[in-house]
Amino acid sequence: MNDFYEILSKCPLFDGIKPLDLHSLITCLDGKTIDVSKDSPIFFEGSDCRRVLTSCFNSCHFHSLLLKNLLHEMAQKICLCLKKSVICRRIPFDRQALADYLGVERSAMSAEIGKLKKLLLYLKF
Repeated sequence: MNDFYEILSKCPLFDGIKPLDLHSLITCLDGKTIDVSKDSPIFFEGSDCRRVLTSCFNSCHFHSLLLKNLLHEMAQKICLCLKKSVICRRIPFDRQALADYLGVERSAMSAEIGKLKKLLLYLKF
């Protein structure tokens, strides 16, 4: 299993955790070595992922660091998706046509669009 620690240490989820300290983390997570074929899922919906997502009863430093890294990776991916969707999506209507399509008043819709623009500028997409 020691061969895997060197490989795992290169994964962003394990940033800040030395290969030698991974043993403690894997033990904390009740980790196991299994053989899976390429592109096979490791976790299934409903499977017990809670051990990864909740801090252990020892509140070990490694587990906290793993959670921090996981949240960081997820936040980066969410921001990337949001940036792509904001940049790539164009609405093929002018404001009146969009209001008609949605079945709302143009002035109310324009006010909400203005609020969204301010929010997006605040978030600095």
